[in-house]
Parts: sequence; C-alpha cells; structure tokens
Amino acid sequence: MRFAWQVLPNGDQQLSCDTPEALDLLLALEPAVYVAASGSCGPLELSYPLDLLRQYWNRPAIDPAQVPTINADLAGDSRASRFPDCAA
Repeated sequence: MRFAWQVLPNGDQQLSCDTPEALDLLLALEPAVYVAASGSCGPLELSYPLDLLRQYWNRPAIDPAQVPTINADLAGDSRASRFPDCAA
C-alpha cells in the first residue's frame, strides 16, 4: 500500500492512500488494518513506524508555506527514510 501527498485545489497537501479501490484505514488498532470496498481486509504493511503515519494522516492539510518545514522535519527523522515527502 502506497501513501502520497495529494495536492488539493487550494494548494494545500493532505496525505492520501494511493489504491485502485476505496479503503477504510483503521489506524487506531494495533496492528492497523485496512478494509477495502470489495470486503477484503488485512494488516497495513509499512516500511516506517505506524505512529509516523498516524501523525501525518490525522493532521490538517498542509499549507504550501509549511511544505519546506515538513520536508525538513521528515528528512531529519531517521524513522522517515521511506516516508513520502510533500510535493515541492
């Protein structure tokens, strides 16, 4: 499962899940799981810590002026080496 920053019409960015079908993400569970519109479900398999995904998934959309700061924060976090950067 791939996560990426989606640029919204107003220029803000929000973390989204890039999948071919609609998913519900149950990030509060341990382990976190997904439920697909087709009815399939399973644990999220991530290459970074779940708390990092939770931190950015649950935050408000990022204003374009905040993008360099967010990307610098991610670059300085050793846990985020495989986490997506905001679109520049």
